[in-house]
Amino acid sequence: MESKSSFKTENLIEDLVGATSESQRTLAATKLMAVCDIRYMEFRHEIVANRKHSRAASNALSLMTDVAATLTDSAGVKNNYIALSVLIQGGNNIYDKDYMFDRTLDALVAQMDANRKTKLLDIRRAMTKDIVEYPGLRRWPT
Repeated sequence: MESKSSFKTENLIEDLVGATSESQRTLAATKLMAVCDIRYMEFRHEIVANRKHSRAASNALSLMTDVAATLTDSAGVKNNYIALSVLIQGGNNIYDKDYMFDRTLDALVAQMDANRKTKLLDIRRAMTKDIVEYPGLRRWPT
């Protein structure tokens, strides 16, 4: 098992730049791509989780205020609960549209996933070349 320090980005880049053989280059590049994948998946999960948590919380609060409105006899209190429910839903819509970019965020993440797959294929093809033709310190293929 490798130490945690062997997966630090700076160390991986140094290993990639200093690679003198295909196996060293491939190992360093593979580790670096794995770290990038982990960080990307954390980012992606955070975006989706934030959106789900926001929706779940606002839906739960809205449900509670709707139920509370039906349980009270006072018209004034009932109206306040209904107004609070509308406020919660409106706040959720604002958050979804302005902060999470509504459905655009889903399309953006899907496009990022597709771009990553295309670039990974380019990198994998380049790594089949020998170290002279494709050294570790050369930038990834464009």
